[in-house]
Amino acid sequence: MTVTAANARQVLEALRQAGEQVDWEGANLSGANLRGADLSGAEIIGGNLREAHLEKINLRHGNLQRADLGGANLNGAELRGVDLSGANLGNANLENANLQGANLIGANLQGANLRGANLKNANLHKIDLENGNLYAVNLRKAYITQAKLGQADLTEVILSDADLAEADLRKANLQGANLSGANLAKANLSDANLIGADLSGANLSGANLRGADLQDTNLSGAKLRKADIGEANLDAANLEGADLRGANVSKAYLEGANLRGANVSKAYLEGANLEGADLEGAHLNEAYLGGADLNRANLEGVYFPWEEIPYVPNIDTAILQALQAGGELEQEAWHTNATSHAWAGWAVHLAGDQGYALQARLGIITAASLIYARSDSHPVPDWYATTEKALADIQQRAQRQSRIEPALEMG
Repeated sequence: MTVTAANARQVLEALRQAGEQVDWEGANLSGANLRGADLSGAEIIGGNLREAHLEKINLRHGNLQRADLGGANLNGAELRGVDLSGANLGNANLENANLQGANLIGANLQGANLRGANLKNANLHKIDLENGNLYAVNLRKAYITQAKLGQADLTEVILSDADLAEADLRKANLQGANLSGANLAKANLSDANLIGADLSGANLSGANLRGADLQDTNLSGAKLRKADIGEANLDAANLEGADLRGANVSKAYLEGANLRGANVSKAYLEGANLEGADLEGAHLNEAYLGGADLNRANLEGVYFPWEEIPYVPNIDTAILQALQAGGELEQEAWHTNATSHAWAGWAVHLAGDQGYALQARLGIITAASLIYARSDSHPVPDWYATTEKALADIQQRAQRQSRIEPALEMG
């Protein structure tokens, strides 16, 4: 008997009672109602299931290669180990479906709803899911290399240990996603939203993260060698122990970021904002820091070619003594004249010609910050403090250095 959309359930039940298998060859099941049906192991290769009602159907380990499931409702369907390679799932509803270990190579999922679906260990190589809805989907250990996921909703998705090498995730929403241990080598994450995401131990070597939002992101132990993080927002991000060797971090925002023990050797940090960042024990050998803002940063124990940076003994005490000798502290201008400078200006001035040469090469904030770190005064001061606050801080730091009570009246 030919199976059609109209008689599918009736034929299925009759053959089940007779202990026989359904022959799905040539079946046209477009619009069929097979809710909750058990079709485990069924072969519906190239079958027509467009807009079929397949809620909670059991197609476990079935073969649906090249099947047309466009617009079908597969909410809560059991699709473990099913072969959907080359299938059309455009605009299909796969919400809460179980697709563990499914083969989706070459499948069309444009406009499909995968919210809450389980795709653990699934094969989605080169899948096209641009603008797709994958909210809270489980893609743990999934194979998603070279996939198209631009502007997709991947909020709170589980992608731990997944392989996303060379995937296109431009402008994707990955807020709160779990990408721990994931392989994102050479992936494109430019302008993506990764706020609060877990990328600990992830491989982002050669990845494009330009303009991405990585605030509060966990990147501890992540591999970011030669990655492009230019203009990305990494404020308050955790990069402890991360590998950033050769990365482009120009004009990135890293305010309050944790870079303790990170390897930033040969990285390009021109114009990066590292205000208040913790770089204790970080490796900055051959890193370019021109124009980097190190205001209030912790540079204690940083590995850097310090022999290139001038040393000013007891620098805070030296600045205070210069002020007591008639010098002026004027925070509104870095250098007013030979005896009037802002706090950062005094640090450069007291370092002599080497200090001014360093300022010319890297900018005054970077130069002053490195001079302070080289002179063992930690953390880097607040260069933008008011004159009154700056003076109070200098006095306090000088007191710690010399254990005397300096007195200075500003006229």
